[in-house]
Amino acid sequence: MDANYYWWAVDDVTIVKIEDYNIQLPLASNWFAGPTLATNPVSQKFTNVWMTDITNVGGKTATNVKLNVTVNDSTGAEVFNHTLDIGDINSGDTLQNIVNPEMTMKTPDQPGIYTINYSITMDSTDYNTDDNTKSIPWVVSDTTWSPAITYDNSWVFGSSLDWFCGAIFAYETATANNRFDHAVVSYTFNSADADVIGRSLEVRVYE
Repeated sequence: MDANYYWWAVDDVTIVKIEDYNIQLPLASNWFAGPTLATNPVSQKFTNVWMTDITNVGGKTATNVKLNVTVNDSTGAEVFNHTLDIGDINSGDTLQNIVNPEMTMKTPDQPGIYTINYSITMDSTDYNTDDNTKSIPWVVSDTTWSPAITYDNSWVFGSSLDWFCGAIFAYETATANNRFDHAVVSYTFNSADADVIGRSLEVRVYE
């Protein structure tokens, strides 16, 4: 017989029973809405929108799921607290980009260190609660914009020859016509790799 045949064989099949109830926040992708920058001046009051995803990796429907977001100051006092009723999430489903008009807040009135806390709950006992919470640090400064709070969480260069690091904004003054005052823009390289030395840095300032 002149013919071509393809044969497939499957070996060592393991069937694993997943847990009944297990919801999780997107800790791996770090998909959480935070402030405009990690550090922003108190004079610039933005409407900060809190947003995230929730996934049901359990085998049964998660009922009465709730998403809670709080913001605490350095003393632990709450400056924001809202719980959003999500409802039911079927097994294997992900609710993406969960936003709500009540899940927003203005930049706090006082400079200081704040913490944004995301948490999720449901009616049934969660198999793994380690992925049910997420905390994000936030600094409200006097006049400084910064994409990071410390050098440890600042930008990390990749393998490309060009890097776009983002925008730093001048702060708005109370002068006529709401003009922007001058600002000092500074960049610091901390423990830079050898291949970074000698390369150019381009800074653009727009009005």
